[in-house]
Amino acid sequence: MRRFLRSAALVVGLLLLGLVMRQSITPRSPPARPADVEVDSYLAQIAPYNSTQAILESTMHSAPYLQEVVSTVESLEPPPDLAEAHALLVEGYRFMLDGRRVLDTHPRGEELAEGNFMMDWGISRLWEHQRLVMEYLVERQMKEAGDSS
Repeated sequence: MRRFLRSAALVVGLLLLGLVMRQSITPRSPPARPADVEVDSYLAQIAPYNSTQAILESTMHSAPYLQEVVSTVESLEPPPDLAEAHALLVEGYRFMLDGRRVLDTHPRGEELAEGNFMMDWGISRLWEHQRLVMEYLVERQMKEAGDSS
């Protein structure tokens, strides 16, 4: 019986040692830097407005809805690195709103062309915003990959 208890204690000890060793070897991601937390929070807030689907659907929204989007986007505080991209997001939705207001009056001729131009220009600003954000994220990831090696 004594032999069995020693063997059981040895097995339990080895299992515990294995768990401790495994935890010490397992790589852990570094804690998030405050700038990363700020960027990640901002990206979560703008996700409903800068996704590809949101941009594609933006031409179908009503003026009141677009007004809410403009108000929401204007109230957000972007991280310093994304301030230029954020300005494009706000500009894009403002153009979309102005274009929708013109088109809602059932214009003809030059007014119709102006409304459609505003919508197109707004979309181009939204695509540019999305491009800048993606570019920033790729650069950040490459920098982090370089720092970890």
